[in-house]
Amino acid sequence: MKKDAKITKKKEIMISGLFVVLLVLINYNIAHSTVNHYCNPGIAFGVVLPTYLFTVMWVATMSIVGYLYMTSHVNKKNNVKRLGLLMIITGGIANIIDRFLHNCVIDYITLVPWNSFNLADTSIFLGAMIVLWYQWSEPKSQSPDIDSE
Repeated sequence: MKKDAKITKKKEIMISGLFVVLLVLINYNIAHSTVNHYCNPGIAFGVVLPTYLFTVMWVATMSIVGYLYMTSHVNKKNNVKRLGLLMIITGGIANIIDRFLHNCVIDYITLVPWNSFNLADTSIFLGAMIVLWYQWSEPKSQSPDIDSE
């Protein structure tokens, strides 16, 4: 059973890697095209943080999410949670690669005049919503000390 879990994790990581490459290629092509885009040097809503603070926050967040992914068991019950965690990881990696390539994140989807975002941001947001949904909908196990009648 452990061998199957390792194979599944490897497949998930390979597919996630391909998704990161796809996101980076989309952003790169948009950055070098005539498509209307915005170069966001900050985080969400254009908030600019000092480089050291951004780096610490990014590394801490990716470490926590990566740890949660690596320690989650491969089974049908956890598949949704694992998908959400991988979506957060792939979006975060794609955005950090954007920062290295362009010194900013390329945002190109504008739904409201004061904010733009990209597919990596969407992946992070949807992944977080999936993990939260999973946590809230997961049945709680009862403590053995509680008598249920």
